[in-house]
Amino acid sequence: MGGWQDQALDWVLDMALSPALWLSAFLAVAVSLLFHLWRGGGRRQLGRDVLAGLAGFAVGQALGMGLRLPDLRLGDVQLIWGTLGCAAGLAVGRRFQRGRRAASKTHTVPRVAPPGKGSKG
Repeated sequence: MGGWQDQALDWVLDMALSPALWLSAFLAVAVSLLFHLWRGGGRRQLGRDVLAGLAGFAVGQALGMGLRLPDLRLGDVQLIWGTLGCAAGLAVGRRFQRGRRAASKTHTVPRVAPPGKGSKG
């Protein structure tokens, strides 16, 4: 391989094996699972909650690092800002889902029983 290919492979391996990345993912999934247990929902909602939690944790982590906010850190992981971002992502995700579900209910056509079924007379 060439020089840039070796550097790209090293960068990918550094990212994939980063303890901060795995700790952040673990914390985001843990918070998402706790939120899901608290708020309920099915398997589909669990997947949405985990994705929203991961995205929110990433945003909180990036804001905490980029703005140099006061922090409680464990290595490179911004515990407070990541967790706050995770909670915000979960709240926004549920709010978006609830609004979407309500909109789909208003546009449904009511079902009418076929003639002779369920009606007397």
